[in-house]
Amino acid sequence: MSLDRSKMRLESAKAVLYQEAHALRKMADALTENKNFGAAFIKTLHLFEATAKKGRVIVVGMGKSGHVGRKIAATLASMGTPSFFVHPSEASHGDLGMITTKDVVVVISNSGESKELFDVLDYCNRFGIQLIAITRQAKSTMAKKSQVVLEMPDVPEVCPIGKAPTTSTTMTLALGDALGVVMAERLGLTKDLYKFWHPGGKLGSSLVFAKTLLNKKNKFIKVKESDTVEKVSTLYFKDPAPIVVLNAKGVISGIVNPINFVRAEADKAIKVIMEDVLIFADTAPIHEIHQKMLEAKSDYCAIVNTANKPQGILYLHEILTNG
Repeated sequence: MSLDRSKMRLESAKAVLYQEAHALRKMADALTENKNFGAAFIKTLHLFEATAKKGRVIVVGMGKSGHVGRKIAATLASMGTPSFFVHPSEASHGDLGMITTKDVVVVISNSGESKELFDVLDYCNRFGIQLIAITRQAKSTMAKKSQVVLEMPDVPEVCPIGKAPTTSTTMTLALGDALGVVMAERLGLTKDLYKFWHPGGKLGSSLVFAKTLLNKKNKFIKVKESDTVEKVSTLYFKDPAPIVVLNAKGVISGIVNPINFVRAEADKAIKVIMEDVLIFADTAPIHEIHQKMLEAKSDYCAIVNTANKPQGILYLHEILTNG
C-alpha cells in the first residue's frame, strides 16, 4: 500500500510539472501568435532600454506576486538593467518617493485588482510615470491604468482548489526571465560586465581570469632548450625563481624542477631534465584552469599571452586562495 501511495504522489507531482510546462509553452507561443502580447513585450523592452540610460525599472507586487517581483528585479539588475523591488504597502507609507519620473514601473497582479497596488497606480498616473502591467486580466483596474499590458494566458492554477498562485507565478517568473535575458542581449552583456556585478562567492571567482592572479612582481627565469644544466643552475641559485624552458620559436616547451639539477650532468642540455607543464592563455577563467590542474594532478601551470609569450607561473594554492 505504501508503494502504491508513493507512486500516486509521484504521478501527481509529475502532472503538476507537465501542466506548468504546458502553460509556459502556451505563453511562449503567444509571443508570436498573439499580436497584442508580442507587441506589449517589444514595447516593454523599449521602455526598459530607454529607462536603463537615465532611471530604473521598479517592480511592484503583493503576496506571491511580490516574491516573484523581487526575483525579477534582481535578475534584471544582475544583467545590466538597473532595477529594484518596492513593496506596495511600504510605498503607501513613504516609499513612493523612491519612484521618480525617470523610472518605469512594472506592476504584477494575477487578478489586476490587488487594492494594495492602487496607491502606486494613482501616483504613477499623476506624475506621468510609465506603467507596465503583468496580469491575466486585461480588463482589470490595474491593466486600465497601465500604458503597457502583458496579458498572460488564462491558464488555471494547478493547485487542488484552483486558487493558490502556482501556474500564474511560474508564468510570471518565466516572463521576467525572458525580459531580463533579451534585455541583456540588447544591452550587450559580456562576461567582464557580469563579473563586475558578481564579485563575490563562487560565481565571481569563476569569472576571474588567469592574468588577474599573476603577481605584478611575478618572476621567472627564461632559458633555452639548448642551455646547459650548469648554466641554468647558476642562474637559478643566483636569484631563485621558476624556470621556464623555451624552444627555438620562443614557445614554452617545459619547466625545470631545481631538484633535478643534482641528478644531471653539468654539460647536458636543460631539455634533458625539463618536465611537461600545462599552458593556459592569460584570458582563461581560473575555474577552467583549476579543473584541468586537478585532472592532471599538477600544482602549477604556465600562463601565456595572445602572442604565446610566457607571462608567468600560476600555482594551485594561488587559485584556491582566490576561491
